Amino acid sequence: MRAIVLDHFGGLDSLVIKEIPEPEPKPGHVVIQVKAWLSDVPLQAIAQKVAAGKFNAKPSRVFRFEDIREAHRVMEANEANGKMVVRL
Repeated sequence: MRAIVLDHFGGLDSLVIKEIPEPEPKPGHVVIQVKAWLSDVPLQAIAQKVAAGKFNAKPSRVFRFEDIREAHRVMEANEANGKMVVRL
């Protein structure tokens, strides 16, 4: 499967797409399925503009990682009303 992994210590430029084995969840773990990905979006440039205040990037809802199941439920029920963020 393709995955975004942290190749080395650093910012967004240290994220790379790699082929990795399918993960096998352990008891108490959750599996998150990405339904869409825009690989041509310049994430580093967007992050810099947000940090500089040039983009108003307020998510509709921010979930704690412990609430990932609720985030997934909200997404599946089309109740998000905008972008959602899960804080690690």
